[in-house]
Amino acid sequence: YSLLAKLMFWSMDFIYGSETTVSKIKFLEVLARIPYQAWEIKQYWRLITGFNTAKIRENAEGLINWTREAQDNEYWHLVVASEKMKQDGVKDSWFWYHFVPPIAAFKYTLFSRLLALISIKSAWKLNTMFEDHAEHTFMQFVKDNPRMENEKVESETVQDGRGPARGHYPSWADVFRRIGLDERDHMNESLRRCGMEDKVVPYSSDKESGVTMNKNKNITFSISKKDFEKIRNDTQFQLILTLTRILNSMRFSWSSTVNLGGNDTPASRRDRTASFLYMCALLYESFENVYPKLNKEFHHLQSFELGLQTLKNDSIRIEYHDTIFKKVRNKVVFHFDTDVIKDILETSIVNKEKVILVATHSKQTGDMDFPFTDELIINYLMETSQINDESAKRFVELLEIVDDLSKKFIDSSEYLIAEVLDNSGLELE
Repeated sequence: YSLLAKLMFWSMDFIYGSETTVSKIKFLEVLARIPYQAWEIKQYWRLITGFNTAKIRENAEGLINWTREAQDNEYWHLVVASEKMKQDGVKDSWFWYHFVPPIAAFKYTLFSRLLALISIKSAWKLNTMFEDHAEHTFMQFVKDNPRMENEKVESETVQDGRGPARGHYPSWADVFRRIGLDERDHMNESLRRCGMEDKVVPYSSDKESGVTMNKNKNITFSISKKDFEKIRNDTQFQLILTLTRILNSMRFSWSSTVNLGGNDTPASRRDRTASFLYMCALLYESFENVYPKLNKEFHHLQSFELGLQTLKNDSIRIEYHDTIFKKVRNKVVFHFDTDVIKDILETSIVNKEKVILVATHSKQTGDMDFPFTDELIINYLMETSQINDESAKRFVELLEIVDDLSKKFIDSSEYLIAEVLDNSGLELE
């Protein structure tokens, strides 16, 4: 960080203390929108004189759109902090609520507009430091407050769909992790704006330098036989290969659910259910047996901390790990327990006029489906004895959750692999 950035961070700590609290976060978010407002205002002045020039107009309008979006996002962060304080029953004193923020905001507005006027590129560079500091502050805040993993978000305002996750926040830890990633997005865009794309901190799908897992390009990476012999017994290399085997299986299952979409033929229903069950089993196996070894070797890497470690602490994943995922892995997929069907049949209540044992859409053998068996298994997982249309709706909701967790696992794992290969010192071709 630059000396100026460090001075401003020190000022925040001096005023509010070095410990990150929700009250301090709220103060930071009051200020967070100000630079984007300053940049937006400058673009309107550019348009006054350059509206006849297509390049200037396009550049200015693009920047205005981004700054407006960033301002709305930062304002949502402010709302989140306020709602968290309400839920916790915490109030700011008059001095910290009515006196300090307006003065700080006024001074920061003058500074931001002056810097944007002198050199907007310098303003973007400074913003990259602020946003990087903010991301790490939020992630550390979540780690320092593990109780938030189990604190449900009661606020309808936070859950109203304005946030990037569109209202799906099972816990306060998930909310603040999302805010941390928002700050990373702001930092990355600022880096791109000032021509520092090589410094962009990637998600797995958009890394643009070094090793990339970009799905939009046909890319292969290879190492020489000589290098392979050097690392064949390396523990980290073996773990990465284990992870890639899981990813191949996970991608096969996840892509099946995506590609099937709303297709409702017997074969598509069968494949969708099979993919769902396999993904559940893979998620259980990955976090139960592989994650502890990955954590031992890679816990110090940012990609691991922000990816798999964050997913490990995800409240929904935790909820399903020892219930649905464990059942699938031990009773339904990798091990077929015949007692499962027997037990389900003894307790199931069929609220339908008929049950479909076999279904087919054509004369092709591959199109055949045995839907009743899958219905029994899904009800077993959801711990309901009722076989009806309502249980089918619940399965669709469950499928979406597992699909989302699987996508997060894939992205997080590929992000980790990219960083490990980048740091390996190997000559990749």
